Amino acid sequence: MTSQRLHQMQIVYSQITDRLLLRINTRDRQEFRFWLTRRFVKRLWPGLAQALARQVRPEATHSPLARAAMMDLMHQNAISQADFNTRFDQQIQTVPMGTEPILVAKARLTPMKSGVVMLTLQPETGQGVELALDPNLLHALCKLFQDALPQTDWDLKLQFGAATTDSDAESSSFTSETRKLH
Repeated sequence: MTSQRLHQMQIVYSQITDRLLLRINTRDRQEFRFWLTRRFVKRLWPGLAQALARQVRPEATHSPLARAAMMDLMHQNAISQADFNTRFDQQIQTVPMGTEPILVAKARLTPMKSGVVMLTLQPETGQGVELALDPNLLHALCKLFQDALPQTDWDLKLQFGAATTDSDAESSSFTSETRKLH
């Protein structure tokens, strides 16, 4: 898949299918749709949390509590700069992978030297996508998961560092002006 400029992400819970729907829009009005199961989210979250933890330089602090507090501060700073208020754009031109969401069966998180984390989402067979998540986009994606979780009855705790699930956040979409989708 060629590079696309990521415009928005949204995660919503479908009670009928008992899955999370991840929708990604690009600047050129393409939309990619993915179903995420409880089992998949439970397995993906530790990798996302570990990717966030890598953002705290080891030499910055030796105390686990201080590292957790620093991670929480970084998370709050990143999400305070993100736009969670813009409605998810429903006017798309194309859906390259089809209108039915793809059930994600495999994922890979690959840290890059630039600080970007590559998140690969793939079905059991067929084409998937690779998302380039810079630190701010990674924090935004984690917040989307945390915001969507209270609508499920999955009994999962999506925590990292000292942070806990933020239940007073209402939005479940994220808009980015400069992010890339591969």
